Amino acid sequence: MEKQSNNVIVRGWAAGKKIFEEALDHDPDDADRDRHMGQLLAISSKWMIEVEFLYMPEEERFLRFGTDKSRMIDPLKFTIE
Repeated sequence: MEKQSNNVIVRGWAAGKKIFEEALDHDPDDADRDRHMGQLLAISSKWMIEVEFLYMPEEERFLRFGTDKSRMIDPLKFTIE
């Protein structure tokens, strides 16, 4: 599927509140990650980031990760090595 401008929306929650929502014209990179994580960690150790890829089909559209699994749909445990 072809990407469009503003093809990705990144949302961040901390302490149960939406802190930011940003439309990007590119897939998130390290600079985006560092900026977003800094905003969330300054507020709380309980956070979640949702990345919505607008150009993807509905079943593959969302990526959610973070330490606040109460806001996630079907959260999965995994180990980072």
